[in-house]
Amino acid sequence: MTTPFPSARFRGPYFGKVTASEYVDPEDTSTKRWKYTLEVVELAEDGWEDFDAPAEVDEVLNVFESGNTSSASMGVAHASLPGSYELQPCPNDTVVLLWSHPVGHVMAWPNQFDGTC
Repeated sequence: MTTPFPSARFRGPYFGKVTASEYVDPEDTSTKRWKYTLEVVELAEDGWEDFDAPAEVDEVLNVFESGNTSSASMGVAHASLPGSYELQPCPNDTVVLLWSHPVGHVMAWPNQFDGTC
């Protein structure tokens, strides 16, 4: 039996504010993939406010990073980057779209490159 697309098992999107990030594999930082901790928030009249439950989700993966390898990030070859430029994780306090799935959580945010020439 084939699962219909898209899967109804995804829930969201919700809004999440990034509170922390760490490499998916701390032993191999060359792939530029992070797992994030997000605080679930909702839009209020005067900005973002905390949401009651779940207050925080962790181990969130960024779908934009899924194709990163040790030689290319976001479709850009590492060898072509000038100076010390490299892909950065999503900054703390950034509000992103967040989806839940029985096997984990995913977010969507296009990473940025930073460095000096």
